[in-house]
Amino acid sequence: MDDLPGKSVCVIGLGASGRAAVELLLAKGVKVTAVDSAESAALMEFARVMRERGVECHLGHNRVLPVAFDLAVVSPGVALDQPQIASLQRHGIPVWGELELGWRESGCLAIGITGTNGKTTTTELVSTMLTQNQRRTVAAGNIGTPLSAVAGQTRELDVVTLEVSSFQLETIVSFRPNLAVLLNLAPDHLDRHGSMENYIRAKARIFENQKPFDRAIIQWDAWQELQRLGIKISSKVITFSATDEAADLYLNRSLMISRLPEWAGPILDL
Repeated sequence: MDDLPGKSVCVIGLGASGRAAVELLLAKGVKVTAVDSAESAALMEFARVMRERGVECHLGHNRVLPVAFDLAVVSPGVALDQPQIASLQRHGIPVWGELELGWRESGCLAIGITGTNGKTTTTELVSTMLTQNQRRTVAAGNIGTPLSAVAGQTRELDVVTLEVSSFQLETIVSFRPNLAVLLNLAPDHLDRHGSMENYIRAKARIFENQKPFDRAIIQWDAWQELQRLGIKISSKVITFSATDEAADLYLNRSLMISRLPEWAGPILDL
């Protein structure tokens, strides 16, 4: 992000992700405008501190600001049909999510974990396993600590372990986890996505920028849904299932069995 210093960036939504984005952008020498439709006491205090640091803040704001920005960064909780975002897009202003911003500032490999259920537990489990095996990592993303808040630490890490939501994946551009996991798919957030197909396609964006040498680990039933929708994945796909022996990795009673050619047979007794 060496081209950002001196640019004008609008951050929309000042929850944890938006505040982390503001801090990262200020550290990069960016002129920041921060906007939130709410006007709570906590936001007012944040705005007071930020104004002292040169940030233009608009709280309780639902009007469309003049389009005078080089970039907009949107928090995952902000719907993309919000008038300010629609105006920016009409004028050709790039709109990134906070995840994309943090990714562009990161300096290590990434594991991305998404799915309807189990994201947080799996992210915590993977992070703990890596740490106990002397791999330097932090858990971040949708799990509570925004990637933008830890991006500056990533050059000292082996890998960053990310929980990723469908809302975050709506606004990626170049985000590319080297290992991406899709745990499962079930109806969720359809009020925002509009349909199950749109929700699945949003989830599948976690694989969008992967290279052939990256890995996609996908639950068997979810893999069937991606294939049904014609969603192509360019990375190496490994499927898993607790019940279906057609998957690359499956359970047979207490045994985890692999069908992978280079790693065939029982691999773990649970």
